[in-house]
Amino acid sequence: MPLARFHIVIMSKFPRLGEVKTRLIPELGAEAALELHQQMSQHIVSQVKELAASRNDVSYAVHVAHGGVDETRAWLGCEQVELQPCGEGIDLGAKMKHGVERSLADGAQRVIVVGTDCPFLSPE
Repeated sequence: MPLARFHIVIMSKFPRLGEVKTRLIPELGAEAALELHQQMSQHIVSQVKELAASRNDVSYAVHVAHGGVDETRAWLGCEQVELQPCGEGIDLGAKMKHGVERSLADGAQRVIVVGTDCPFLSPE
């Protein structure tokens, strides 16, 4: 299915204890860091879903590292899930580039990449 004119790529990691928000673990603990990551990811997805639902020229996909498509769909409650390339040495910049290139190849005219560390992001 071709993408809408404007496509949003949401970059996230699948929530695994001790593997997300690792710089915050010394201050928060692994469980609180995991919970923060989950809440922030769910917030971003809900805001982007709201925007896409209100406009017919916006589509989105969640590009997730270290998780499967089905488990990510269950976690975030969305169908638009793609796995990120997660080979050794592939950094965030390469993953972002892959998401943009793939979106453009699939028909998007403009692509926005957003991470899950944007607590003030809204559809506006």
